[in-house]
Amino acid sequence: MVEVVKKHISSQKFAWNGIKAAFSTELNFRIELFIGFLVFAVSLILRFDLFEWALVVVSVFSVWGSELFNSALEYLADALVKEEHKLIKYSKDIGAAAVLIAAIQSVILGIIVLIHYLGRHGICCG
Repeated sequence: MVEVVKKHISSQKFAWNGIKAAFSTELNFRIELFIGFLVFAVSLILRFDLFEWALVVVSVFSVWGSELFNSALEYLADALVKEEHKLIKYSKDIGAAAVLIAAIQSVILGIIVLIHYLGRHGICCG
């Protein structure tokens, strides 16, 4: 059991190293972290309910996760193929598209959360 825990802790260190690497090398990741924490701060100030918080957390973490996968894919592709290759370009573009889709989803869910919030407070929407 002790070995399993040690192995798990070791793998967590790798994960944190990945987050640190992305933070230090990826401007988009830093921007998305800033925006995510800003959204969390606004959610705290507005005192979102559990439903609203759930949508906010899923939205923010889906963007962060997509960006991390995209960055990993780009680094792997760059390490494997030095010259330009059509399939590598497609791979990178599709990875970037995944981040864009997550960001669009987050904006849509953000609008839904705000409409729900405003409706709960009798400010709009019914």
